[in-house]
Amino acid sequence: MTDADAIALADEIGIWVVSGEDGEPTRTLREALRLAAARGPNATLFRPGGFGARAVWIKFDQIVRLQSQIAPIAA
Repeated sequence: MTDADAIALADEIGIWVVSGEDGEPTRTLREALRLAAARGPNATLFRPGGFGARAVWIKFDQIVRLQSQIAPIAA
């Protein structure tokens, strides 16, 4: 996933599964990156493919990089 892809998808609701999590996988990419980064260096993110979309696996180093590209929404 490129930085441009991540920025475009940042606030769209999708299925993003954080490794080792038992919670609900439907969330924005921005939220999934935050949750995965908090889990530590063994965390990964997964988005299943289907309907013409490819599955996406994101490793921790990419999680940290993408999270820095997608600034958190100001509260």
